[in-house]
Amino acid sequence: MPLPIPLPIPIPGQDRYVTVVINGGRAFPQITQPYYIRYRPGMTVYQALLETGVVQFSFGGQIVSVSGVFISNAIRYTIRLNGRPLPPNQLYLPLQPGDAVGLELYYV
Repeated sequence: MPLPIPLPIPIPGQDRYVTVVINGGRAFPQITQPYYIRYRPGMTVYQALLETGVVQFSFGGQIVSVSGVFISNAIRYTIRLNGRPLPPNQLYLPLQPGDAVGLELYYV
């Protein structure tokens, strides 16, 4: 006899999130902060960064500023997905619940 409810049983109030950590490092410690973004199926690294509200992108999809700090020849960034470096051309990789995206700024 089939059960009338899906298994495993979803627990009410247990939302699934992606963590985005903006790390200003020594250069910009005032912008260091974690953001908890509600996961949606098909969510990408780009979307998670955008939903923090502090990462601004150009029309071409490049990061232009983070918390008001503009990316330039002197200020660069590194993106990590679950601790591993992620090339900027892979921002459209899909995420899973519980993934961690890191964005760190540094002086060159």
